[in-house]
Amino acid sequence: MQAKPMNFLFLNSARKWGGNEKWVYLASDALNKENNTYLAYSHTKVGERFSVPKIHLPFRHEADLQTIAKLVSFVRKKISMFLFLPNAKTML
Repeated sequence: MQAKPMNFLFLNSARKWGGNEKWVYLASDALNKENNTYLAYSHTKVGERFSVPKIHLPFRHEADLQTIAKLVSFVRKKISMFLFLPNAKTML
């Protein structure tokens, strides 16, 4: 019996392409072969490089209620697991 595909969500608030974004790209591409993988992103320069389904979110700051509300709604509808790679801004 084949396992049911999982729904993964990667969060990325980076303003430009870098090492974390490359890792997310490679991981999401690999996971998407047997699962459903999504990307939540804030900047077009990052989001436009991905071929997985995407959701654009503002990610203005850690307490951004618009981002949180949209993210919660999306996760409740579609996601089994989400993966977040913090950058220096979100770790403060």
